[in-house]
Amino acid sequence: MDLLISVICYLFVVVVVLFLSTYKFRLKTGNGATQYDTADLKNHNSNRISFVTILIISFVFVLYNVIVTKMNATPPHDRQIYILDFHGYRVSPSVGLTFIIDFVHSFSHNVEYLFYLSTLITVFLTFVAFRIDEEARPRTLLFLLSTQYFFFGLEALKQAYANAFAVLCISLTLRSQGKKDTVLAIVSIILAICFHHTGYFLIPIYILLRIKKNKKTILISFLILILSILFFEPVLLRIASLVSPYASYFSQKIYQYFGEAASDDLQREGLLTFVKGFPFYVLTIVGWFKRTKLVDKVRNYDNYLFLSGMLSFSYLATVYNSWVYRLSYYFFLPTGVFYVILLKNIENHRNKILFILATIGTSALITLRFVMLMYFNYGGF
Repeated sequence: MDLLISVICYLFVVVVVLFLSTYKFRLKTGNGATQYDTADLKNHNSNRISFVTILIISFVFVLYNVIVTKMNATPPHDRQIYILDFHGYRVSPSVGLTFIIDFVHSFSHNVEYLFYLSTLITVFLTFVAFRIDEEARPRTLLFLLSTQYFFFGLEALKQAYANAFAVLCISLTLRSQGKKDTVLAIVSIILAICFHHTGYFLIPIYILLRIKKNKKTILISFLILILSILFFEPVLLRIASLVSPYASYFSQKIYQYFGEAASDDLQREGLLTFVKGFPFYVLTIVGWFKRTKLVDKVRNYDNYLFLSGMLSFSYLATVYNSWVYRLSYYFFLPTGVFYVILLKNIENHRNKILFILATIGTSALITLRFVMLMYFNYGGF
C-alpha cells in the first residue's frame, strides 16, 4: 500500500512540475490559440521558469519527502548513517554535510529537518541549472523525472548535494557568458567536492567542456572513453596512489570500491547496471548519427553529445563495479536537454515514438523497479 501511495504521489509531483514549467513556455499565436515553443526562443529569459516557480516546485518535492519519510518507521541504510551523523554518534567525512547538520541544529534537533532541507536545497539548485541552460525545455524535465535522480536524493544526501552542484556547474559552463559564469562554475565544483568525493570528477569534465570540439575530437573522445573502460580500474587505482598524500579520503574511497579490497556485491551488480544504461546508449548513438545535420544549428551540440557519451560511459564502466554509475547523476539534466534536441529533429512519427519508448519509456520502467525494490527490501525511503 505504501508503494502505491508513493508512486501516485510522485506522479502528482510530475504533473505539477510539468504544468508549472510548461506555463512560461507557452506562446500566443495570432488567433489566440496556445502552442508550445519548439524552436529557439528569441526572448529566452522572459520565457524561463521563474525563481518563485522554482521555489514552489522545491516545496512540492519537500512535501513528497515528508510523505515517504512518515510512511517508513525504519529508515534505510544511508539514512541511518545520516541519523548517526546528526546526533553526533559519528563524524561525517563530508565537510558540506557537516555544515548543513550544524545549521539544522541551530533551530531543531529533529533529523527529519535535515532530510527536508536537503531536498529543498538540492531541488532548487537543480531547477536553477535547468533555468540557466538555454536549450532546456519542459520535456527536459520529463526526461529527468523519469530517471532516479530525485529518488536517489531522498536517501543519498551527500551525493544529492554533489549532483545539484554538478548540474549547476555544467549549465554554467555550457552558457559561459563571461567571467561570472566561470567563477560560479568553479565555485560549484568546489562545493560539490565539499559534499562528496565524486565531485573531483567535475574537474576534468569542466576542462573537457571548455575545449572546442569538432567531429574528429568527438570521435577521439569516444575512443578514449572506450579505452578508459578497458583500463578504468587500473587507472583509478593509479590515481588513488598519486593523490593519496593530498586527498586521502578520496583515495581511500577508490580503494574501497576498486581493486582487491572492493566489495564483492558491487562487483556482482555491475552487469545489471550495465543493462540499465540502454536508454542512454540509444541517445548517444542517435546523437552521433544526427551530428552532421544539427551541429551547426544547435549551440553546444558537440558538448551535449560529449555529456551523453559520458553518461553512457558511467554505465558501461559498471562492468568493473556498479558504484561507477553514481557519476551518471551529473549528466541526467544536460542529457535531458539533448533528448529534446534530438526528439525535435526526428521527422518520422514512428521513429519518434520508438525513440521516446527506448529512452523515457525504458528509463521510467527502470526507475519504477528501483522504487519497488526500495519498498520491498527496506520499506521505503
